[in-house]
Amino acid sequence: MAIATLEARLPEVVAFYRRELPKRGWRETVAGDILNQDLDKVPLALLLYEQGKQQLRIVVTGPSANNRKTTVWIAREEASHGQSAR
Repeated sequence: MAIATLEARLPEVVAFYRRELPKRGWRETVAGDILNQDLDKVPLALLLYEQGKQQLRIVVTGPSANNRKTTVWIAREEASHGQSAR
């Protein structure tokens, strides 16, 4: 698992992963953000990708009114029993 905090808007971060991950062989498993709504007044996006038996989950939280930083959590795991974990 990796966590990064950066100064960028949530849509820019999501667009980066959607542009770059397919170039590296990752396929998005869900069209569109699973969550793209406010959670405690903080925008949130969840992206799911897979490559072979590997799964990649990316959670991006956008800046809130009090915080100008965007945080990204990335978790990589192997699929169990041949099915995607969602």
